[in-house]
Amino acid sequence: ETVRPLIGAARSPIGIIVLGNRLLEQGAYELAVPALEEGLKRFPDDIDLQQMLMMAYMLNLQSGRRVDEYLNTLAEYPHSPATSAIGEAYILYDQGNFEEAFNVLETYLNTSDQVDFPAQTLFALGMIVWDAGENEAALELFQTAMDHQPPLWLAILLEENIAELEQNQ
Repeated sequence: ETVRPLIGAARSPIGIIVLGNRLLEQGAYELAVPALEEGLKRFPDDIDLQQMLMMAYMLNLQSGRRVDEYLNTLAEYPHSPATSAIGEAYILYDQGNFEEAFNVLETYLNTSDQVDFPAQTLFALGMIVWDAGENEAALELFQTAMDHQPPLWLAILLEENIAELEQNQ
């Protein structure tokens, strides 16, 4: 509720993106979700906001059902195929279908002429393989994601994951 007036006054999505970045940097995923949802009500065509909300859903461990609802909403607007691929993979992951989730993201990365949001996509893929016990593959994916200039909030997560995986080698 405290965020709604701030977002309602936004004249462009940039202010909401800055707020979303800051909340994600702080690990305040439960606050980022409603802020970004409210932002998308004002700017439903903003591809960066759409992607940031998908990542917030993933990091906040939203249900696959909620992500599926979001994908249905996204279908009404221009959006990045990366956002859809991450959402579809997350739903499969949430259902315990790690291999299928992996395949969705790998197919997106290998068949797209231009990969949107490569750091986010590699991060999502890394989380799936890490959870499946493939620590070396996860480490390689996180390191590759760092090469794609991730936003600060994601760089922080990637660095933490890399450090944890290197420490456990």
